[in-house]
Amino acid sequence: MAPRSAFILAVGMVPRGEVGFIVASIGASIGAIPQDMFSVVIIMSVLTTLVVPPVLKLLYSRERPAREPAQIGEPPDVEGQTED
Repeated sequence: MAPRSAFILAVGMVPRGEVGFIVASIGASIGAIPQDMFSVVIIMSVLTTLVVPPVLKLLYSRERPAREPAQIGEPPDVEGQTED
């Protein structure tokens, strides 16, 4: 995989807010995570969930556009060609 594609994939994997909420909730309920740490986890989950989509849009907009493949069965464009 090209480094740029790997980077875009990695950025897309960042927002896992629901997993952070679940882990933080379980940790707080059993007393493994103090309340201030719980708040930090929730804030970071919300921020990454909100920030990553615009960042991905920016990364994809800077990527070179791929050529569109011709449709199967579509005749090639040739000027001056007439149908019989």
